[in-house]
Amino acid sequence: MSVSDALVARTILAGTVAQGAPARDLPPSWDRTAPEPAWAERRLRQAADTTGEAAPAAPPLPPVEDGPPHGLGIGALQAAYAAGTTDPVALLAALTERIARHPSGRDAVLAPVPDARAAAKESARRIRDGRARPLEGVPFGIKDS
Repeated sequence: MSVSDALVARTILAGTVAQGAPARDLPPSWDRTAPEPAWAERRLRQAADTTGEAAPAAPPLPPVEDGPPHGLGIGALQAAYAAGTTDPVALLAALTERIARHPSGRDAVLAPVPDARAAAKESARRIRDGRARPLEGVPFGIKDS
């Protein structure tokens, strides 16, 4: 199936994935000189702009949920960030405290990200400024084996 670059760009910017869409213009992850992750987003926006068509609107956020931050999914976190009920800095503090308090957390997290607090502050600023990237402020873990 042949998919135009503009369709790929519009689809990715809308928060969905196009079937059969190759990622031809992304830099290789092993390249030390590769630009920051926002580079690909800017390239995609430029490609979408050249068609003269507006990128599809992102789907609406779900309602803000009550509950502990560690129990929120991606959509709920993004909704909470947009509503201002929490931010990445508060989420990082809550998760750090929970990891330290629970034996399973202490055993599971072997190497926390250096400067995670600075990264959380930067994410919070981007969200406040309306410049959040698609998964801005969403925490994740990497399994080692």
